[in-house]
Amino acid sequence: MNEFDYWKIAKWVLIVLLAGFIGQFGKSLAKYFMAKGKELRREQSLDDEGPSFMPTGTDVPVAMPPPDRDAAPAEGDEKAAKDQAKGQKKALKAMAKLEKKRAKQLEKEEDS
Repeated sequence: MNEFDYWKIAKWVLIVLLAGFIGQFGKSLAKYFMAKGKELRREQSLDDEGPSFMPTGTDVPVAMPPPDRDAAPAEGDEKAAKDQAKGQKKALKAMAKLEKKRAKQLEKEEDS
């Protein structure tokens, strides 16, 4: 038992190091592909929104009207009330997002 098989030890050390290298490279490659995919999706979403999103001069898109807060569903219909509240919240978020993007685009145009 005093004899060590140095070749076997060296082989296992190399295998472990190689596995670590492959794992790290794979992780970096996956992050790269995820960033590229996110960039492509962002470009496609900007293309889908069309020219009304990117204002030029006086071509400014009209904001969505505020949600109707007075219209309430019938009594006892809690699910409909929750759905309506959720829809109003989504509409407000969408308006805020559009305003933020519009302001950012105008800021970019002013800088250039």
